[in-house]
Amino acid sequence: MIYFSECMLFSLAHAQSFSGLQTCLDELCDLALLLSLRTSMASILMVHMNKLSYIFSKSRLERFVFDCVEATWRRSQSNHSQSLLSGDDVECLKVNLWKGLKSLLSLPKDDLRVGVDKNKLLVAAEKCLSLLEAPLEKSPRKLDEIQGWSEALECMVLASDEWIAKLINRGNIFCQSPWNSFLCCSMNFCSYSFSYAKCIPSDMT
Repeated sequence: MIYFSECMLFSLAHAQSFSGLQTCLDELCDLALLLSLRTSMASILMVHMNKLSYIFSKSRLERFVFDCVEATWRRSQSNHSQSLLSGDDVECLKVNLWKGLKSLLSLPKDDLRVGVDKNKLLVAAEKCLSLLEAPLEKSPRKLDEIQGWSEALECMVLASDEWIAKLINRGNIFCQSPWNSFLCCSMNFCSYSFSYAKCIPSDMT
């Protein structure tokens, strides 16, 4: 696994100059292979989406993003099944998927690399919300599950007000879904944080 990680980072760093490395990455980023790779290996590809934006065409990068979402969704549905090797952490895969989406959403408009349509990225992010576990359960949460919510919220920070408003207006659709919990928890947390900040004496800030 360590060798794979080093080879992946090498390929991502030099694929622009070598067609053989580009071909290798293109094959690894196919949905079928994303499903068959160990989750720790697939995570490396997902977390480095922004580096792939230097290598892939716009359409290929967009396909990779949605393949990552699909692969993560399928793995989360079959977690602990025989198709997954023991020790693989699907929650870690979710975290790295959110990190990858965030890295693309945060690219400046004048960046020289291939840009993905932000609206398409947000469609992918919307589907990712269904992967989140409701945070209101009394049972202890694993660190990766908590981090997943944190990364998701950071992605939503990069979304436009218009996009957030559209989802809010579709509230009935998201009733009883993780999105409803996500939105309520996020807004309540922000309100609490702002209220707490107002109570802190100015000489302590």
